[in-house]
Amino acid sequence: MTTINYDSQSTYIMNYGVINERPTGYLCDFKLVNGTATAPNSSNPTAPATNTTNTKLLLNMADGQAIDSAAQNNLTLYGTAKTSTAQKKFGTSSMLFDGTGDYALTDVTPLGTGMFTIECFYYALSKATPMGLFEIAASALPGNTTGLAMFNRSSTYSYNWGFFCGGTQTNSSTAPDLNTWYHVALVRDSNSLISMYVNGTSVCSATNTTNLVGTVLTIGDYYSAAYGFHGYLDEFRISRGVARYTSNFTAPTEPFADKGK
Repeated sequence: MTTINYDSQSTYIMNYGVINERPTGYLCDFKLVNGTATAPNSSNPTAPATNTTNTKLLLNMADGQAIDSAAQNNLTLYGTAKTSTAQKKFGTSSMLFDGTGDYALTDVTPLGTGMFTIECFYYALSKATPMGLFEIAASALPGNTTGLAMFNRSSTYSYNWGFFCGGTQTNSSTAPDLNTWYHVALVRDSNSLISMYVNGTSVCSATNTTNLVGTVLTIGDYYSAAYGFHGYLDEFRISRGVARYTSNFTAPTEPFADKGK
């Protein structure tokens, strides 16, 4: 028993003292109760901790399905962006965005002037114009189009496939249907031709040599929070230095591999 007055206003988890005293490892079910003495459990818990009287902090770390399977980046969700089991292309869930301030952020290595492939599976619930699938820029939703972005929009604001690269807009003459899964891919090949493929068929392309220096990836939005995507995204993958598709192809029928090319 102790009578020490713990008057600190800050709580640090996985840290003690100075920075070099941080442990490495995993933590699950962190619970802080202030005002109630809970009896120690004589056996290991078999269920997640719950919110009981005087619980001030409860971190179950549950349902963390929105992860980078390549184990290279941390993904941060904004608004009410979340995983959902209501629709999925593969597995048991996909990412759901409601189109009003929902998006996900992570850091990426700049794509430069070389080849790349950015692809995902897409399922729209409504038609808004414009509506962004992703953007890579110097910051999150910077309000300009100098980076790289994929969207549903055209110059007349119809609901067509399209992309920006370095301020240049390229549009297709086709548009997706609602409530339908599509495989979409944006590819720059060795000849600096950027092509957008939908279900394995090129819908628009343009030669573009822009040096893409952006380090912030926004998923589910572009340009500003007003252009959010409303629907589901699954199996989002960036391949730097690789043009996976250089002509029409058969869309993937299984999840992307998390190792190798």
